[in-house]
Amino acid sequence: MKGTSRVITWQGYMCKYSSAEICLGLAPGLEDATLRSQLGVDGLALDLSRTIPITLHNGSEHTLALRLYSLREPRACIVEILENESDIEGFKRVKLVFNPTASSPRAAPVDKQAPEPTPAVVGFLIALGLSPAQEPHFFKTVIPEFLKHSWSSFPQLLREVGCADPEPSQAA
Repeated sequence: MKGTSRVITWQGYMCKYSSAEICLGLAPGLEDATLRSQLGVDGLALDLSRTIPITLHNGSEHTLALRLYSLREPRACIVEILENESDIEGFKRVKLVFNPTASSPRAAPVDKQAPEPTPAVVGFLIALGLSPAQEPHFFKTVIPEFLKHSWSSFPQLLREVGCADPEPSQAA
């Protein structure tokens, strides 16, 4: 049985890391689950088992489900740089438009077990253009150090490991 795909749009922040672009932000949990299901393992490498601390505006401490992705199917996502000023130094505000129908039709579901309930909101960190050879270093060496810190410190931590302001004009 073939399911239908739908376009998913998220907003976030982007910086440049090596030859890749790193995007981070918050997304509705149900859209995250839909995206994982639609893109599957052929287009998306990820680690689903992370949570990080987050402090809300009222000062209360919570944990946030964190999705770490490496998007392997570049046709599945269009990154649009938004013109409004970014409130995070060294990052551009972006809109990510995921179109799973543009990716491989043979993609298998990523998370076959799915025993945990879908959270209302997830944090995401997506690497676009990171080669499969670079993924282990980035996700097993660089990112685990971040998990000791709060979600709000991620932009600073990314700058410390070499993220730079993306070029103002990425369109050719």
